[in-house]
Amino acid sequence: MLNVILNENAAGKTAGKKFEAVAKIFESHKAEYRVFRTEYRRHATEIAAKLASAGADNVVVAGGDGTLNEAVAGLFEVLGEQRLGEVAVGILPLGTGNDFARSAGLPTDAEEAAKTILSGCTRFVDVADVGGVKMVCFSNAGIDADVVDMCNREKHKKTFSYAKNAIKCILRGMTYDFTVRYDGKEDSFSGIIASVVNGKSMASGMNYAPAAKVDDGLLDLVVVEKAPRLKLLKTLWKLATNRPLNKSDKVRYAAAKRFEISAGTTVVDIDGELYTGLDYTAECLEKCLKIYAKSED
Repeated sequence: MLNVILNENAAGKTAGKKFEAVAKIFESHKAEYRVFRTEYRRHATEIAAKLASAGADNVVVAGGDGTLNEAVAGLFEVLGEQRLGEVAVGILPLGTGNDFARSAGLPTDAEEAAKTILSGCTRFVDVADVGGVKMVCFSNAGIDADVVDMCNREKHKKTFSYAKNAIKCILRGMTYDFTVRYDGKEDSFSGIIASVVNGKSMASGMNYAPAAKVDDGLLDLVVVEKAPRLKLLKTLWKLATNRPLNKSDKVRYAAAKRFEISAGTTVVDIDGELYTGLDYTAECLEKCLKIYAKSED
């Protein structure tokens, strides 16, 4: 029995309609499934926790990265890090960005993703703990919080919404003072954003951290330093169109198991949800999440 947590409001309330095609795939394979529809923020956390408490061996998340984050948080509440692998997590990418699916090499087509889940093949990937909040995909400090707030206010979010609103913030000249600590090092600088990510993709397919992997036991730091506005816009355009960067773009990368970040803001974006007053300390929880994935044979 597949336990599907469906967020019908994902991707501008189009996820419910898209799931109809997925249901046909399940039915054509004579797979039994039941659907639990989310009705409010973090409802997916409650549903996943109840399923885990009842002994379910799978949870299929039909929605975006935010819905996935909520479901994983619910599993953590009941199972903790050591027992998290008792539940296999299926990902039906019905959201706007679907960046975790991209980073993990999973199908971004919902019907193909359904077939992957039905194959029964699984693999283990990393998760992060950010100030006590679980992160499956990305976390950001800086202008990102303003960008996410602007995107959330849009009635119909599009795949280019993030880039559009980021441009607006850059033109306003917004910068922050960051201090980053990792592996015994400390670095301070001014910039527009500091991110700790679990995978390479962010903002609907932006190749944000090209070297990042979801199963290498490391988290990746991405920092965009202060620069003239036109230069920042050019750098953002390169990131958005997945073009190679050079030293003049002032983008820093690093990888470590743990990062501590101080910024001139108390707001942190974790998988598309904003948290205020959070201690921005990110630590990798190595290969504790089991997901349905294509066989690597």
